[in-house]
Amino acid sequence: ARVITQPHRPLTAQAVALMSLPTRVAIDCGCGTGRDTRYLLEQGFQVHAFDKEAKALDICRKRFADNPEAQLYKEQFEQFCYPQASLIVANASLFFCDPAYFDMVWERITHALLPGGLFCGDLLGINDSWVKSPHHQVTAFTRTHLDALFQNFDILDCTERNEEGETAMGKTKHWHTYTVIARKQG
Repeated sequence: ARVITQPHRPLTAQAVALMSLPTRVAIDCGCGTGRDTRYLLEQGFQVHAFDKEAKALDICRKRFADNPEAQLYKEQFEQFCYPQASLIVANASLFFCDPAYFDMVWERITHALLPGGLFCGDLLGINDSWVKSPHHQVTAFTRTHLDALFQNFDILDCTERNEEGETAMGKTKHWHTYTVIARKQG
């Protein structure tokens, strides 16, 4: 229940404020219980939200039952069919994409994003404690690899975090993340 009561990420609001396209279609990747989905709906977006966790999606289905602009899917990154969007949000989720499929998923994400559209989200750095954990299968990046990933984007904001901190469930771990807002060129 701790996650349900959380407000949207400030990063999502920052990305919405930087939007320059008239199209208001967003994809919320790994939407969880819908904290960012709710905010995006309030901002007038049609939202395609997916998560692999059935419990989280059940909560979303109840929260957004009366909103036809919310499209919900029980999918993983590698199975989701990414519609054309002006904003793709991947807050604390994209690094859970299976490393074997990450390049394919990233290609789908960048293809779905309209020229001038925004990506916002978090990517893991190589010093994150989950990288070597047998309990997590994650995709991690060096700063050089991250820059290569965004070669067809203008990076509007990139914040690196490399410190001890808490997970959403209150456990302590070492975080190494890159939080990015980037505009697709073209």
